[in-house]
Amino acid sequence: MNLTEHQRPGSWEFPWYMGAVAATIALYIIALRTAGTPEGRRHLDGGIWLITVLLAILPLSYYGEYGPQSAPALPEPYDLLALLVLFLVGYRWSVRAGFRTEQLDRALAEDYPPDSREVRSG
Repeated sequence: MNLTEHQRPGSWEFPWYMGAVAATIALYIIALRTAGTPEGRRHLDGGIWLITVLLAILPLSYYGEYGPQSAPALPEPYDLLALLVLFLVGYRWSVRAGFRTEQLDRALAEDYPPDSREVRSG
């Protein structure tokens, strides 16, 4: 799309563009997993939720009320409800994907030394 709201000649339709972007990112992730260390794969797996949520926003934005279509396929408020569901699922996925790292343990130890956790009596 451009300022005149007409698609440029020779440009890809949105489904083709979205498919190409998703395929490119998927191939990149596969390459990273193949070349990565076990720890690197663990971190990559822990962040897949973010890539998925960001990719899912694109079609919702395109087909929603604020997209380029004069008659959106997903009118308001359904576009916002779909985004809400997406973000709730993404939030739940992100919390479940989190894991403890040495860096986190060091930061917690600096902020909360073991002797500050003791209960003081008297």
